[in-house]
Amino acid sequence: AILELEKIDTEIKSLGLEPIKISNIDLTPDLSGKIFYLPSFPTINDNANAIETRVGRVSSCKLGDQVNLMEANFIYPRSFRHTCNSQHGSSGGPLISYNNEQKIWELFAIHNTSPDSGNTNNLCNANTPCELFQEKKTVEQFNYAQDLRSLYKCFDSKGIFNVTLSGCILPWFKDYDRRVSGSYK
Repeated sequence: AILELEKIDTEIKSLGLEPIKISNIDLTPDLSGKIFYLPSFPTINDNANAIETRVGRVSSCKLGDQVNLMEANFIYPRSFRHTCNSQHGSSGGPLISYNNEQKIWELFAIHNTSPDSGNTNNLCNANTPCELFQEKKTVEQFNYAQDLRSLYKCFDSKGIFNVTLSGCILPWFKDYDRRVSGSYK
């Protein structure tokens, strides 16, 4: 979700909060050596006492290949594979990396799904995403995140979000299709 804040950047910084910049790195460079971090607040259930709590955690990982992904009736084009440790409740967590040259944190992607451990019986259902490749569906034991690197071009010089700006490429917006194609088996 893109949210419009009531406070401007300087007011947010005066509260001790530092906004994370959306990465504007070229979409083609090799990211294999870059370390990414997934801060999240996954849900931890205590079934004995029926208590649900959230505990902040951060895991580190590297990004893998980009693949087309299907989960339930949703298709996510060009999802990043990643190996950050995630649990239920981690979805929506940012994958960020530190830019040593600029000395800032940058947002690259948003974690959105992981397969339930060892579940390969329910291909492409909720919590069992599958990769789509050459008309085949396979469940791999990776976590997945949606690439956000082109999102920075969707903000004007005043920071206003506008999908009609030149260079604003939202691949999931153009390619995303809630209808499941029958071409994958």
